[in-house]
Amino acid sequence: MRLIPILVGLIAILGVVVYLNQSGPAPVAYAPAAVISEPEAMGSLAPETTVQATLPENGTQHWTFVATAGDAITMQLMATGGSLAILPPEDLFPLVQVTVDPATDRAAVCAQSLAVGGTYVVQVQSGAAGSPDDFGPYEVRIDRLGPPTDAPLPCQGQ
Repeated sequence: MRLIPILVGLIAILGVVVYLNQSGPAPVAYAPAAVISEPEAMGSLAPETTVQATLPENGTQHWTFVATAGDAITMQLMATGGSLAILPPEDLFPLVQVTVDPATDRAAVCAQSLAVGGTYVVQVQSGAAGSPDDFGPYEVRIDRLGPPTDAPLPCQGQ
């Protein structure tokens, strides 16, 4: 029974010695978080046309296209990294989001149904990790936009 008060006393003395010597773990320096820039409006996308652009580090670029309710879209992003998302009209949450596959340098959306008519936003974004491959030159293309068909285009990115 007398051992416990002795151990508590020794630990307290050790704590006082460490405190007085100001030894202990050194403070850790933290890197500031990456600054994500505001989305940059890039213009409109036309079906069957490839558009080239350059995505800045920690950047987001918005392209637009107009669709009719019930249309289907097949599109792809060709880049070394990043992601592509389709946002419905007047909505902040993506209908679909895909990430570039490092094996093919492509991300594809295949025959995605668009339930609402209006102006959609295609968001091209660098990765949150800030990897050197997540920004730079890229190409985006709408392979098909229109009413669903019995034989949709084969999807090249998947």
